[in-house]
Amino acid sequence: MKTFVYIFLFLSILWACKKTDIQPNTNKITLLGEWRYVGKFNTAADYLCYVCPNFDYEKSIYKVIFKEDGSFDIRINLLIGKGNYTGKPNVNATAPLYYGDVSITNLQILNKPFETETDSEFQQRFREVKSFYQSTKTDNPFGYDELHLFVPAPNKYSGADYLIFVRKK
Repeated sequence: MKTFVYIFLFLSILWACKKTDIQPNTNKITLLGEWRYVGKFNTAADYLCYVCPNFDYEKSIYKVIFKEDGSFDIRINLLIGKGNYTGKPNVNATAPLYYGDVSITNLQILNKPFETETDSEFQQRFREVKSFYQSTKTDNPFGYDELHLFVPAPNKYSGADYLIFVRKK
């Protein structure tokens, strides 16, 4: 009798697993589209807003276009560049709150115009990005999608930096 119960339980679990639509984790992130840079923020500080009323999407001098093939084009003021990104979404990530790990690789600057100190700092921070958070349901009054790229803290006493980008819906 115990054998019959074990077989019945095994077959029930097997049948239930076949009925469940399990999507494979492709270990691929999708940050597609053109994102405009808002600014650098720090987790140790408190901010009234990230995308404040004085932000002008069209005047943002830094932008990145993430492509489906894992590459990106970037504009850092007068600098024009390209590179690759890889990552893995968190298993709990959903469409409105999409997050996970990301790595920026092979960032190459294709031209050599004048580069400001701010341009150099942005470039360095962008290369150090380790994770992301993307929200398509944001509280900003402009209705942008938001992308937060997190840079690890240099030491345990300082907060981590994050670069915020927005995309038009």
